[in-house]
Amino acid sequence: MVLVALGQGGDGGPEGRFAEKVVGLEGHPVSVRRAGPACVAAAPGRGDRCHAAAMTAPPVGVDATRRTRLANERTFLAWWRTALATEGLAVALGKLVPEIADGPNWPWVVLGVVFSLLGATLAAAGWWRHSTVDRALHGGEEAAPPGWLIAMLGGVLALNGVLVALLVAVA
Repeated sequence: MVLVALGQGGDGGPEGRFAEKVVGLEGHPVSVRRAGPACVAAAPGRGDRCHAAAMTAPPVGVDATRRTRLANERTFLAWWRTALATEGLAVALGKLVPEIADGPNWPWVVLGVVFSLLGATLAAAGWWRHSTVDRALHGGEEAAPPGWLIAMLGGVLALNGVLVALLVAVA
């Protein structure tokens, strides 16, 4: 729906009046209720939906900061989900697999411990990253992750991959 402003109508007072015509998506006119600055345009049969006051957007900086904070929260929750899944895998590998697998149990227990430590590291890194980004938002600066954190998490994940491959090949 497109509001076509044709200038002020009516008494031309301080509040004035809004558009005389509203055009729908297909170019067909739709009904208009004139109510000063809160002019409401609605398609026939749909009720009043479009308020001029609601069409004003918040300041760009405020909206961008709010969206960034919400994205930071979603990312924090993703870190936690990953940490919880890793901890669950650690329990499965360290406690359940040794009970049903033939052969030595110690490799599975070691792999469970390594995954448990990885889960704890992921939870701590997620909290740290969330706080760093939040502090950066308050100060208006960039929050780049340190190289050592990325290298450490990548190395532990690669080590876990090698341990899993060895256990699968031997078992």
